[in-house]
Amino acid sequence: MQANYLKLLAIDEHASTRGTLAALLDSTGLALQIHLSASLAEARQYLLHHDVDCILADHDTASVVRTDLLSILKRYQKTPYCVIVLSHDTNERIAEEALAHGAFDYLDVQELNTGQLRVALTRCRSWLEQESRRVATENRLRSLTEGIPQLVWSCSPNGRIDYLSRQWADYTGVTFAKDLQVAWFTRIHSDDRDNFVDAWKKALEAEQDFQLLCRIRRHDGVFRWFDTRVTARKDSDGRLTQWIGSHTDITKIEEARLSQAHLAAIVENSQDAIIAHDLQGRVTSWNTSAERLFLYSAQEAIGQHLQDLTVPPHLQSQFEQHLSRLSDTGVSQPHYETLRRRRDGQYIDVAITSSLVQMVDGRVQGAAKIVRDITDRKRFSEQQLASLQEKETLLKEVYHRVKNNLQVIGSLFNMQLRQLPEGVAHDALRESADRVKAMALVHEKLYQSASLSSIDLAAYVGDLCTNLASSTGANSRDIILEPTIETIQVGLETAVPLGLLLNELLTNSLKHGFPGKKTGHVRITIDMLDDDTLKLEVIDNGVGFDDTQATGKSLGLKLIRILSRQLDGEFTTKSKNGSHSRLVFRLPAPELISGGADTSY
Repeated sequence: MQANYLKLLAIDEHASTRGTLAALLDSTGLALQIHLSASLAEARQYLLHHDVDCILADHDTASVVRTDLLSILKRYQKTPYCVIVLSHDTNERIAEEALAHGAFDYLDVQELNTGQLRVALTRCRSWLEQESRRVATENRLRSLTEGIPQLVWSCSPNGRIDYLSRQWADYTGVTFAKDLQVAWFTRIHSDDRDNFVDAWKKALEAEQDFQLLCRIRRHDGVFRWFDTRVTARKDSDGRLTQWIGSHTDITKIEEARLSQAHLAAIVENSQDAIIAHDLQGRVTSWNTSAERLFLYSAQEAIGQHLQDLTVPPHLQSQFEQHLSRLSDTGVSQPHYETLRRRRDGQYIDVAITSSLVQMVDGRVQGAAKIVRDITDRKRFSEQQLASLQEKETLLKEVYHRVKNNLQVIGSLFNMQLRQLPEGVAHDALRESADRVKAMALVHEKLYQSASLSSIDLAAYVGDLCTNLASSTGANSRDIILEPTIETIQVGLETAVPLGLLLNELLTNSLKHGFPGKKTGHVRITIDMLDDDTLKLEVIDNGVGFDDTQATGKSLGLKLIRILSRQLDGEFTTKSKNGSHSRLVFRLPAPELISGGADTSY
């Protein structure tokens, strides 16, 4: 309606009544803009180019509600309209049929007067105004729905879809209500579909709202979680007029909830006690294992101060310092072992792994702790340590006794040496005494070592050189023994044969390399070639030897060959400006220790 005029199209094929109808319309006193059509064809042409508010049509003109007139109105009419049927027949069946097909009112022409016509048109005007307001409100609401992220749709009371928001169409790929009507429930995840259908059926029967969570398929086949709310819209009389549905994407929230539920299940089923507390030490989380460990239920523990529940009296100040450091600096000791107290007063050893609990902005709001009972482990460790200390004591005693026994044997040799004149027997006995001393020195070094399983080659070779220089008279002859040894740790399996072999090489150099000479130099080196290979070299500037001496059958050379094979090494010797002996061998796997490392654990 424009300028308060009611735009009216009157269709009457009876020339005799058209004038009467026009006069009655003029006499109503209403603001009317009237167009008279003498036929349906003329009316159709008019409607193609004009909007109308009301149509007055003679029912005898081919029954207006059965013609294509209404279809033209629905197609081209942009604003609300109503149809009033005028008939010369008083048959009630015809009136009911007209109203059922969408007519607004039905008037009997034979009894028609100005008052009846005024009432009908006034009712029509009132309805049009209400309908205009309703359409305007609906358009505003639709504009709002197009501006919100939710997927929105509406349907008639019987469930037939009549509106889809742009967001719904963009998300699902369904652009028309009729398409949605066919594939409505196929958009719902198969696992959620039955629940949705049941809720929808119950809502239709009870005409009540409902809400549920379900997954809806996106146009690319991906399912996302939505909070679905369907509202039953009713008029002032309580009659259902429309269903409004909205879907809010809560995928991130639901994934976070599922992740939280998963983490909560892990925490609850953990074999370790998992406890969280705030900056004041108040318990905020207490899992089942914490209940078993400390004998407090979660209901009893949450909200209580942790130091009152589990911290022994003598550790209270230490725990308070921990809370202060946590509050002031946001720093928590990540892992430590300490003592805790159970509800029954029993003290237990625990290992605690602590991590910060932070808010989104990074502020620390507390700490989470994984507490493991290590009482049995500590006791076992203490027992193992006591047992190990006992074994170490026994082992040291064994080394000590072996060393003493070897020294006794060496002393016997020395006593015998003093009884023998210089000669072959005297030299052989002295060499045997030096061999015994070399073995005794190994056990002495093992007894003195911290690990009882390995010795330092540098210290051992240094002492061995000192002993040999004394026993062979090298010091009085001004023969210098110069050991240059890396800091390498070797075990008993290597130390004994290596010490004996080195003893033979040095004895040969000192005995045969410097006949009649007053001065000389013997250099001893042991180098680590790679991770597991050692190289021993003994180089002197003596007289050297010939080939027959190098391949001789003396006891010393035999021992050198036997000991080289025992070490699985490659022994070579040559004579050029003195003698040069070299042994390359690999250390056994358990002895791959260098740099003076301690082998105890």
